[in-house]
Amino acid sequence: ITGTLHLESRALDGGCTVIAFAGTDTYLTRSDNTGSYVLRVTAGAWTLRAETTHYLRRALTGLTVTTSSLLNQNIGVLYAGDADGDNMISIFDGSITKYALDRGTGNPAADHVDPAGVTATDLQAVRDNFGRKGD
Repeated sequence: ITGTLHLESRALDGGCTVIAFAGTDTYLTRSDNTGSYVLRVTAGAWTLRAETTHYLRRALTGLTVTTSSLLNQNIGVLYAGDADGDNMISIFDGSITKYALDRGTGNPAADHVDPAGVTATDLQAVRDNFGRKGD
């Protein structure tokens, strides 16, 4: 399985964990800086999941791989703002981010967008994605 993913509001899309699983079989890789990934799996029906900290998880189910095929499956956009890691953007994420911004604490949980530190852009990501849930 090969494809790409994109981290909302980031220039680099690397470091995301991409997992394919079917029954008890699990394969794992990480995306490169362009968001590209490659997973070598056996034939069968697979679920594909992409995740990284501060972003909502994406999952795609029912992907069929045959022995002679290369499946190209783009995952799409992972949305920013999940400060508490519960796979949804809620008032709690907003509170964590706003507190870190007001206090200048540099709380890594609130640093969604710019790895240089918590800024208004991180709070904007929470506002833009408020109410979203991951897969």
